[in-house]
Amino acid sequence: MDLSETALAAIGRMIDTRITSAVTDLEERIYSRLESRLDARVDARIAALQKDYDDKLSALNAKYTALERRNAVVEDELDELYYRVEEQEQRGRRYNVRVENVPFAVDPRAETNDQCFQQVAKKLGELDVTVAENEAVRCHRTSKPRTLDDGTKVAQAIVKVAFWSTRKKLNGINKTARNKGKPVRVFHDLTNERQDVLQYARSRVDRAMNSKFSKDEMKNLPEDEKCFVYANINCELLLKIGGRDFPFRCVEEFDELFRDKFSFR
Repeated sequence: MDLSETALAAIGRMIDTRITSAVTDLEERIYSRLESRLDARVDARIAALQKDYDDKLSALNAKYTALERRNAVVEDELDELYYRVEEQEQRGRRYNVRVENVPFAVDPRAETNDQCFQQVAKKLGELDVTVAENEAVRCHRTSKPRTLDDGTKVAQAIVKVAFWSTRKKLNGINKTARNKGKPVRVFHDLTNERQDVLQYARSRVDRAMNSKFSKDEMKNLPEDEKCFVYANINCELLLKIGGRDFPFRCVEEFDELFRDKFSFR
């Protein structure tokens, strides 16, 4: 029996549909397998790259940590070297004193070092301290002249003494000067670095004490409540608190010491 053209066309369409469906199914299965294999390879590659990255990052972190430790050691060594150099400079100044408010006997531009020493010795004599010429190695001015309220021209002088006994005589005489109403003051010859640390420490103590006590309370503080900073005759910086002395060398050491020892309200 012959098939009509319509039937043949229908059969053709059905065959095309089945072939198309089969091809599509085959394509999807092939794509799925390729995708699965590709994903596995990509995941494996990504995992390998991630491991390599993690290993390198771990190695870099280890190197960075080692460098940080080494840097900390180097910084500590440099700080210690700095302190030693500064200490050597300070040792060279231990026999020096700076005398403030020393008047001129002649025109400042014409004054000799010998005349300067005579003025220093005269003013120290007014404080009951005698310094002979053989007790001074050298003496000279270290600041420009300025004029006091009474019209007297004064300037700072630095004196290097020959004997430690002379140095001891000059230590702590500012209280005598204040009691006698004399403007002369005698200070240690501190390095610039040590002077800066001392000023910082004094400023911080003053602020803390003024916030803790009133002016009237400050006048009658018992020993265990007193707190101040000073440099001793060896030019060592000390925090005196509760009747005890605590040494420090730098701002960081002072801050840590002050936080530990000072009782805030």
